[in-house]
Amino acid sequence: MKSSEADLVIPVGPLNSLSSLIYFLARPLADLSQRYARGMTVHPVFDLSSIEPRRQSMAALSAFLSISERLAKFMGRPVPVLLDWNPAVLSFWHDIQFLQIAQSLSVLDFPTNLVGGYTPGLTNPNTRLIRYDLPPEDPVPDLRNTSALRVWKDRNRLVLSNDLAFLCNHIFQPRRSRAIMSDRIRGIIAATAAELALNSLMHGHAPAYVGVQRTHSSITVAVCDCGDGFPKSLSRHPSYSAAVMKRPPSDAQSLLFASLMNKSEMGLRRAIAEIADSGGQFEGSILMSSYNAEIQWKRDLWIRALDSLHDLGGSPAELDAETLLGSHIEGTPSYEVRHAGLYRIWRPGLRGTRISFEIRMPTHNA
Repeated sequence: MKSSEADLVIPVGPLNSLSSLIYFLARPLADLSQRYARGMTVHPVFDLSSIEPRRQSMAALSAFLSISERLAKFMGRPVPVLLDWNPAVLSFWHDIQFLQIAQSLSVLDFPTNLVGGYTPGLTNPNTRLIRYDLPPEDPVPDLRNTSALRVWKDRNRLVLSNDLAFLCNHIFQPRRSRAIMSDRIRGIIAATAAELALNSLMHGHAPAYVGVQRTHSSITVAVCDCGDGFPKSLSRHPSYSAAVMKRPPSDAQSLLFASLMNKSEMGLRRAIAEIADSGGQFEGSILMSSYNAEIQWKRDLWIRALDSLHDLGGSPAELDAETLLGSHIEGTPSYEVRHAGLYRIWRPGLRGTRISFEIRMPTHNA
């Protein structure tokens, strides 16, 4: 017998980073899942009243929309939202397409009396949020049909790459007194983001949300989904299958393998290497998160992982994260850890995969 219905108000927090999103959402969503499993009827409500203008992260917004879409589909209705009227926040959400996506897909139910009275068009037009999904007429072929799968991937990769290359060309445009970003870095980020979005659709079985953001001092490109996550996705990878058969991969090990495989190909490893260790062009980091594991690649941690991999030998699939990265942290990292890069375990974790590239540009005197 089901218990009486009740609202579960879930504070979303400030949405100013992916880590903040996990901190605020992971435990309440795990609690919600347990209540459903016990036969309780619970109505989740997202509390967005802590959002502040000019402090929102496109990566966090992208991940939040992916989570909201999955929850809305599970419930069969949009998730209600608690909101304080703030024209600056609403204007930003409108300009980046957050409101339009959430409303057109019936993902979030905003209070109608509060969504209005703002001035659109105040945000950098190259800062925006995009949702990618497979059209019904072009589903993923049978993964065993390698020739059909290759044609499908090439066709969809081209569409995604062209779209993201166009966006990245705009957000990477140099500004007065800012360093010029090389075409090579732009191309690597655009191609890697396209590949990640394609993997979300093909292996994660979920729409991909891509957020691109340009501020006065940094550039961010994020790809997020609320799908199967890296462990299930990578279990289908031929280089990983032998290790998976011996023991199920942890979330952290899956992130590590995804980061280190395909040394000679255009992929995530090359993107991490170019961004985390830019040779002094800029300060770069790559944050990867799937379920309970989070790795933030910065130069020191990346070099440590490569050195450990070289010294120990073997395949990345056969080595655990603790061996290559050292002990994980839980909770808030110290300044030293944040500066060098971090490996963190969340308890509980958050479904899906989230990857964010961030480049902080140095200022040069004009």
